[in-house]
Amino acid sequence: MTRLAHLAVVVAVAVAAPLGSSPAYAAKPAKKAKKLAKKGTKLLKKKKWSKAAEVFDKAVALDPKPAYQLGLGKALEGDGRVQDAWERYQACADAEPACARGVDRAAKALGKTHNQLVVSATPQGARVRLDRGGKTVTAGPAPLTAWVEKGSWRLHVTMPGLSPDRRELSVPAGRKLQIAAKLRKPPDSPWSAALLQPPKGEPDAAAGAAYEAKGKAAYAKKRLSDAVAAFKLAYEADPQAKYLFNVGRGYEQLGELPKAVGFVERYVDEATDDAQRMDGRRLLEILRRKLADEWGSLVVNALPPGAAIQLTQGKRMESGATPLVRWLPVGAWELEVSAEGHVGRKWKVEVKAGKSRKLDVKLEAVAKPLPPKPPPVEMPPPPPDASGAGADAGSSTLGWALVGTGAVMLAAGGFFGLLGTQGNDDVDALGDGSTFMDDARSKHDAAQNKLLLAHGLAGAGLVAAGVGTWMLLQW
Repeated sequence: MTRLAHLAVVVAVAVAAPLGSSPAYAAKPAKKAKKLAKKGTKLLKKKKWSKAAEVFDKAVALDPKPAYQLGLGKALEGDGRVQDAWERYQACADAEPACARGVDRAAKALGKTHNQLVVSATPQGARVRLDRGGKTVTAGPAPLTAWVEKGSWRLHVTMPGLSPDRRELSVPAGRKLQIAAKLRKPPDSPWSAALLQPPKGEPDAAAGAAYEAKGKAAYAKKRLSDAVAAFKLAYEADPQAKYLFNVGRGYEQLGELPKAVGFVERYVDEATDDAQRMDGRRLLEILRRKLADEWGSLVVNALPPGAAIQLTQGKRMESGATPLVRWLPVGAWELEVSAEGHVGRKWKVEVKAGKSRKLDVKLEAVAKPLPPKPPPVEMPPPPPDASGAGADAGSSTLGWALVGTGAVMLAAGGFFGLLGTQGNDDVDALGDGSTFMDDARSKHDAAQNKLLLAHGLAGAGLVAAGVGTWMLLQW
């Protein structure tokens, strides 16, 4: 089956699947996504890659099913946008085998002209951004994997409450590049707190006015973060209350209502006339009402104290350490509490408007590994019991050996006795002639010796055979 045919089958199964327990409000977008997926499949068959990509992109926006992701990846790959296809295949690789094959295929094609860049960060959840030529090319949470062209790149790794890691990268061709960023807590600074401290030394009105002008220009162009930073610098140079007001309005536009409330409160305290204070109070009343309608507070205490806190809601991330008090936008948050030498824990926390939620957490210490058990000791076999079967078997063997030895000795005694008897017969045959006296005497002595030996062997054989027979009878 070709890849295109396989895709048609996958999409057909996806669009034919019943909604089942899907919420009623999701029925209409899901139904529209089905129609778009069918249309996209027809365009793929006609190899109209660009139009198919547009159609599948709309389908994925309505219903991000793996089958629709696969269709979008196929269309992008056919249109020559291999890197975009690789990202789409990555999104569905765990759920759809065809997507996993697409990842490998796109990576092989990208490897000819691009380099794979992997950026990890400590702590986890930091935001990674890659810029080139003053424009952001790709961004996302760490760890981030991206295919980039050879050349110079600007890397930004950021996380709220920590000093950012910014560096210039020279990306080689045809080689995987891995970057490990480690973000640290910034040194104490008056700008790290919501309520700023007046600067040390003499105020510089000219510098304050210059920063104010930059802040207003950035604010007019909707570069709100730049505007806030400029107004803070203006207050650092020349601590006038109006700069605090401008910082508060900037944070209001950014949606950071707790910070906005903090700076406007400080503005009301430092305003020099009643009109300024009245304006500040009006704005403060509006901000507090919005804060109560859209935000809630979370208080986290933990044992051990100083445990690290990570809060995540979509792309928004908050971090800190216990004891922690933090205003958060309403909705579901993922809370992670961790400490060195302890088992980390995770929760789903619901933050409600105008309410304060308190959590007391106790982390369990990591159990120390037990020492290894000593190897089992093998006991030597017990010695044979002399009174048991071993002794009986030994007595039997020795008894038979003595009987055999006695039989052999009796046989030998009989043999030598026969030789001795024959020798005596030969001596008698010689007679009493003097000519044969010496010869007869010699033969007589030899015959006597053989008879003596025969008697000795016979006696010993009888003893051995008798003892052996006794032992066998005992056994």
